[in-house]
Amino acid sequence: MKIMSVKNEFKCVVLEPAFPFSDILELFKARKVFYEDPDNFLADMDDRKLMLDVQRIEGPDLYSGDFFNPEGAEFILYKNNTQIVGSASLKITESLGEASFLSGYVQSSHRGKRLADLFYEARETYVREHSTCSLLSMWIDPENLSSRKAAERNGFKYARLNGMAKMVYEKTL
Repeated sequence: MKIMSVKNEFKCVVLEPAFPFSDILELFKARKVFYEDPDNFLADMDDRKLMLDVQRIEGPDLYSGDFFNPEGAEFILYKNNTQIVGSASLKITESLGEASFLSGYVQSSHRGKRLADLFYEARETYVREHSTCSLLSMWIDPENLSSRKAAERNGFKYARLNGMAKMVYEKTL
């Protein structure tokens, strides 16, 4: 784990590809926080129940494949070094010169504190340090106003609507 960004008692760390089993356990805990949050509108009730059942059966190995993709990284947001309050992913596609910000999530009890900015800072820094990509992109549901504001606050501009009715935001490095 490497600390990528800090704000008061919160820190964002990156779990890079092929890290030790302890990092897989941390990712497992972060994904569990995601699905257990009753106010998380990103996971509907059926999806939430299914994933929690799968997590109980599969355990941490469920996410081990996420660490062996050299074109990506996983990020976890901690409060006071121990409590997981968010997670995010990044996919780097060198052949296209593009890095995609994926699945950023902050636990509902910690929203409104601009903690998503820590993920933006961490992922952008990671892209600059580990790739030659010059374009950052992300897809946002048009109804997710807080994510749209966070993207704009962090220098992303609305580019277009994609075929899945998601808003594509981009930033040039």
